[in-house]
Amino acid sequence: MGFERGYLFLADQILPGLTNVANQPRYLSLLCAGVPLAEVEQGEAPRNARAKRRETALRFERFWALANVLAAGRRKEECSGLRGVTYALAEAESLDRRSATSCSSKFRLLSRQEPYGALGIYGAVAEQMRLLERTAYGLTPDSGERLAEAFFGESQAPDSLKRAVRENGEVGLATLAKWGEKAFLTADPGPVEGRLLGDALFDEREMNRGRTARLLQKYPLKQKERELEWLERVSGKLSEKGEDADLRAAMRAILAYERCYRLTLMAFERILMGCRQAATGLACAEELAKDDALREARKRLPAEIQNLTRTLDELQKYLQAVGEWLRIQDTRGFLDSLSATCDSGTGFIDALIDRHSEIQSGKWDGGHKKSSWVKRGDKGLSLTILRVGRWQREVTAPENIPAHEYRLRSVLALLEASRSA
Repeated sequence: MGFERGYLFLADQILPGLTNVANQPRYLSLLCAGVPLAEVEQGEAPRNARAKRRETALRFERFWALANVLAAGRRKEECSGLRGVTYALAEAESLDRRSATSCSSKFRLLSRQEPYGALGIYGAVAEQMRLLERTAYGLTPDSGERLAEAFFGESQAPDSLKRAVRENGEVGLATLAKWGEKAFLTADPGPVEGRLLGDALFDEREMNRGRTARLLQKYPLKQKERELEWLERVSGKLSEKGEDADLRAAMRAILAYERCYRLTLMAFERILMGCRQAATGLACAEELAKDDALREARKRLPAEIQNLTRTLDELQKYLQAVGEWLRIQDTRGFLDSLSATCDSGTGFIDALIDRHSEIQSGKWDGGHKKSSWVKRGDKGLSLTILRVGRWQREVTAPENIPAHEYRLRSVLALLEASRSA
């Protein structure tokens, strides 16, 4: 339905530079520590220097992943947040079968480590937090270099490990396991490491991120509270004309956006479900329009879309980069046109199918444009493939549609890491 771009725009208004998947702060320290181990000659060509730093960081990550698994021992469930944990476990088991006493980093970690490991998942975040400069893959002297030093020092990284990373050699398994206890993914960082991670989170050059983090710190998450409930509670504490009025506007826009998103997705899922359950494989649009959940969506969406328009207009007052506004305009235009069809059951269904087809045609898979999941014919609506939709269970209410996540868990993890300072 094309809600992703608008969602990312709104997430950037409160927590720029973060992502949902980069929610393990230790990876930021790991990434910074791996880069300076590269043996780069003075005056070496930038392209070669960059390649050396990237390859060295990949080697260091493989050693660190194996160290985590070795340190966990029988507590391997504690490694569940480790990227490539299955590969690291397999390497540890292979070493055990061979009664090996040392190891190298010459094993596979993930099918494609560079895009799916620390470099790919945390590289952009590290750059946004001003720890890493990705053009040359060098560390920033004020934050990145200091974080690398703190991680090495406070985790007591052995010289033999550093040498093995530099020279693509081996390190003793006992040494690696002992280091893994202090360098563990979920271990409390040292005081300096924790302080530097906190400093990066609250960097004054990204004021929105720091201000939002402070608000989340001031009004902490309650037990069993969901992200949107948390945002709604925090936004309720802010004044419309206070110093955080822009964040209040962004949070209110997020809440309105998610209500529209969930109602729209619920309606589309009902169309898919109706086609799936049709005895002949063909669903009649006139009959589908009588569905209770579809009628509920048509009833509620006009007011919700109008509310979203109001909140976005309020948010626009605080935007400094005009071009940023374009990121949500496509979704906003779709919702406006969808609202105009809500008085017609079949017109509403047609609008949803047309939007889905438009979004699918802009996606590619193996060099081919993706097909729509549902098509219209002279005799009715039908599915183009059997398994469609994101949820195989029946969706009967907007609450059945999971809301987008707005990076709050990543902030919580960074706040927790900084408390060790």
